[in-house]
Amino acid sequence: LLSPSSSPATSPTMSNSSSPTPPTQPPPPSYNQKMTGIPCVAAASRYTAPVHIDVGGTIYTSSLETLT
Repeated sequence: LLSPSSSPATSPTMSNSSSPTPPTQPPPPSYNQKMTGIPCVAAASRYTAPVHIDVGGTIYTSSLETLT
């Protein structure tokens, strides 16, 4: 499960190189200086993109960063 190439059927998001994942963008300069109450979308990268794992019919969502 840790290698994206070993199970392309169960993890199409990791094996598909043309996935619509946006490129990683650095946070704005004011990110650490002020904390507003408005949540923002985390920058998705290859290691933080969601990975869906089917274990016995139960779907678990994790990331490659957490699995490795």
